[in-house]
Amino acid sequence: MRNILKTLEKQQAELAALRPLDAETNARLEQKLNIELNWNSNAIEGNTLTLGETRTFLLYGITAKGKPFRDYLEIAGHNEALDYVAAAVSNHEPLTQSFCRFLHKTLMGDKPFRVKALTPDGQPTTRKISPGEYKQQPNSVITSTGKMFHYAPPGEVPSRMAAAESDFNAARLSSSNSADKKTQGIHCGIRNCGRIRGNC
Repeated sequence: MRNILKTLEKQQAELAALRPLDAETNARLEQKLNIELNWNSNAIEGNTLTLGETRTFLLYGITAKGKPFRDYLEIAGHNEALDYVAAAVSNHEPLTQSFCRFLHKTLMGDKPFRVKALTPDGQPTTRKISPGEYKQQPNSVITSTGKMFHYAPPGEVPSRMAAAESDFNAARLSSSNSADKKTQGIHCGIRNCGRIRGNC
């Protein structure tokens, strides 16, 4: 992780040396980053679209034959959520739990649905997802090492989200570099409440 951060810092310095970017270059860079962020964020959640299919859908609205419609809804919702986050950042708005639940609903759609899941002892089951609401059932995932990871129990999610909200807003107002590191920790804390494909 430390090597990745050093590489990112080096690349950020290289980019800063090129600034200010002309409007066309800046627009192309933003478009590329937006497409890749949409694709990567959805791919780690199990979305089956390729980078090229994601690009074609976001730029031209064209879908690939045989791909699940739900995957396109996820990409569209994620793209819309990014726009909301960018606007909130531009307007210096504080993070709130209601905004997080709104983003979840934007990402997942308005209607409840069922997803494949695992019971706490690793047995296959399904679970109802209610977009924009905190989860009502425990959830877990099998990690790449084959071990079961259990997310925060449903009863702990509101208090963990309240703590994340408070920490994030305090870090946002901080002028130190530690604000970036604290924000990264808050992201991990929110993620430990449950995966995006699950309830908040």
